[in-house]
Amino acid sequence: MENIKAREKWFYGMGSLGKDLIQGMFMTYLMVFYTDVFGIGAAAAGILLMVARIWDALLNPIIGITIDRTRTKWGKSRPYVLLMPFPFLVFAVLTFTVPDLGVTAKLVYAYVTYILAGTFFTFYDVALWSMLPSITTNLKERSTMIALARIFTMVGILVVSTLALPMINSLGGGSTSRGYTLLVLILAVISIIFSTSAFFNTKEKVTETAKPPKFKEQVRVLANNKPLQIVICGVIINSFNMGINNAVGIYHLTYYLKAASLIPVYMLLTTVASMIGMALAGTFVKKIGNRKTTIFTLALSVIPTALMFFIPAQNITLMFILMALSSLIGGIPAVSTTGMIAETVDYTELKTGIRADGLIFSFNSFSIQFGMALASGAAGVILQFAGYVPNDMNQGPTALLWINLLRTIIPAIVCAVSLIIIRLYPINKKDHEEITINLKARQVENNTNAVNL
Repeated sequence: MENIKAREKWFYGMGSLGKDLIQGMFMTYLMVFYTDVFGIGAAAAGILLMVARIWDALLNPIIGITIDRTRTKWGKSRPYVLLMPFPFLVFAVLTFTVPDLGVTAKLVYAYVTYILAGTFFTFYDVALWSMLPSITTNLKERSTMIALARIFTMVGILVVSTLALPMINSLGGGSTSRGYTLLVLILAVISIIFSTSAFFNTKEKVTETAKPPKFKEQVRVLANNKPLQIVICGVIINSFNMGINNAVGIYHLTYYLKAASLIPVYMLLTTVASMIGMALAGTFVKKIGNRKTTIFTLALSVIPTALMFFIPAQNITLMFILMALSSLIGGIPAVSTTGMIAETVDYTELKTGIRADGLIFSFNSFSIQFGMALASGAAGVILQFAGYVPNDMNQGPTALLWINLLRTIIPAIVCAVSLIIIRLYPINKKDHEEITINLKARQVENNTNAVNL
């Protein structure tokens, strides 16, 4: 059970690619699409993204409970990996479609399509991640699978970020809005292939035969669960950091550095750097565990991120080097914090006797989405009040200052706050090894008692 075949690991990673090809479009281009193509003001777009992501975040625990109460011959998470991508992708295409409507009706349309796309994405995302503790309890195998999934995520973002603009121009035939719609439609078809492959080539091995836990029992999982509460707070703040970078990155390249033509290069450089960091994460986790890996890399990432503020806009080369370094270091805690969430699944089972993969991993998605929701809202409102003017290459000094702050100093400060919180996380490498041994001993005892009965 502990040795996972390479085939299963790769197809699990493909499941992540299946959702994050489209998610890459949301993260990288949706804000710019809304302000510069769809025709929504920066503040209205930022608030829309914030409201939608807060909705997704609040929905996560409900989805987690639903998954934990699901019992099928395919397991409790896998059915949703098969079913949820279809409606998600339909509404994703509609999100990147510009309807011929009035201003108010268009805004309502944007809210409805994006919120529904986010709802089905959340189901898919929680289901895929909640499969992980049921596939293996081995720390090394988990880290490898998390890293693969995260790397496939970055592959999706890499493909989208580097090829999106040329493909939008090519597919649109002079119409940017048409180019967006056709690109997302193509990505949706590819995504279905990957998500379906993940379903048919993975298996939940840590199964449950007991009746689903009652709602009160699942609430008890969260009460006084210090490790889970700490990692949730840390991930929310770190996701705020990622969200700010995603929301402002293109604005920073276009208006502050005046290097819009280098956006594909920037996307390629930072995404590959993140992938390298994720690939290295397993080595760190194996040697020092998830907690120490996260603390070390969060502390290290503050340096290049803050230094970018002081680099002249004309020094593109040095700016890109610091961006790549920041992305490389930042890729490591993307893996180790997910590993910490998986550790809390085992911790919770040991302390309460309840295995709540779905509920606990729903808080992983909750944390990421809530943090990014706050970031989107903050970025949009700050840009609006700083005097940002869509498509104007001569932005005012206040707008340029805040675009630079949002890409450099503010993420560095946020990263430092996340570090302070993660230091409180109590489960180290040795603790998790003891938890795993105790859980195995309990399982053997339960199996023995069942045979004697």
